[in-house]
Amino acid sequence: MFPIAQATSTVSYLTATVAFCTFVVALNQYFLARTKIRQDLFDKRFKVYEAALAFARYIATNQQCKNPGGWNRIPIETEYVYEESINTAHFLFGSEIEIFLKQMSDQATAYNNLSIITALDSDSFAADREAATLRQEEIRLWFLDAWQNIVRQRFAPYLSFSEFRE
Repeated sequence: MFPIAQATSTVSYLTATVAFCTFVVALNQYFLARTKIRQDLFDKRFKVYEAALAFARYIATNQQCKNPGGWNRIPIETEYVYEESINTAHFLFGSEIEIFLKQMSDQATAYNNLSIITALDSDSFAADREAATLRQEEIRLWFLDAWQNIVRQRFAPYLSFSEFRE
């Protein structure tokens, strides 16, 4: 064989080897980027999950909320953090979680509105005050169940790492 033919054959093998190595590196980069995107999505989703859990926990366990009657409003800061999570939920989860988070928000609004009635001192509002206090307790118990069960169940399909397990 001529030396030029041998050199051409060697260069062909080297070219094929470099091309294969480049392919392997590119494939690894693809999987690494894909994993990074999933991790970022998980982190953003988990923040919304934590906000929903904290919101439900606050209403379910806060001493002020546990003793209905009187002026028991949910602090505006707590509501503000939660409302921010609702705004991002549609883009991170779709409509199912967004609807659930709005349902939680509606329950909290109802709780706050009932606080106006429970704070009335006049005896002429005693029956309304008692009914509002009972409804506030129902809402607080709903949030207790949401904190202990419902939030985890609703978010579980979006926060699963099953595809990364062997």
